[in-house]
Amino acid sequence: MGNWCTTCHCVRLLHNTDFGKQTGDLRMPVAREFAMRQRSDLHAFGHKLDDQLTKLRRLKAEETSLKAELELASKRHNSLLSGQGLFIDSFGPIIVHEFWIQIPGYSGPIKDASANIVLHGNVQTVGEVTSKKNSGLGGFIVGGALLGPAGAIAGTLLSRENETKTTMREFDTRKLELQVHGPG
Repeated sequence: MGNWCTTCHCVRLLHNTDFGKQTGDLRMPVAREFAMRQRSDLHAFGHKLDDQLTKLRRLKAEETSLKAELELASKRHNSLLSGQGLFIDSFGPIIVHEFWIQIPGYSGPIKDASANIVLHGNVQTVGEVTSKKNSGLGGFIVGGALLGPAGAIAGTLLSRENETKTTMREFDTRKLELQVHGPG
């Protein structure tokens, strides 16, 4: 008498208008049949409403995306109308746009301007060597006292030390210079 709804897995009743004729029972109240039809119609309406809400959410997401695209297109349109194009960068008094440059003494189209990057300076590595010598005087005295003149010479040679230390330093004097020249 019923089957399963594939959307929400509830039992959907199948209605047959000839129910009373098939069973031979004509006492089925009209109100009950009306209520069953209303329930079935309400159930179908709920499914249609869910479908419409899903479509509405999708359309709202699409609307948000289109508004963002419209805003970007509007900014681009306005930058092209200004003749300067999109802002690229600025440094101090220099302002660079897609089609326009502004430098001290010139403000105008880029097509009449030129720019160069010049590297000044370099990287230097400087080494500093320091040496420290121990004279061996202590070995001379101890060796001489123990073994005489030969011990003094041997004590001097064995206690003498040379310590050498090398320190490397880098000096970076590089500087980039942006040279921008306008017409005239």
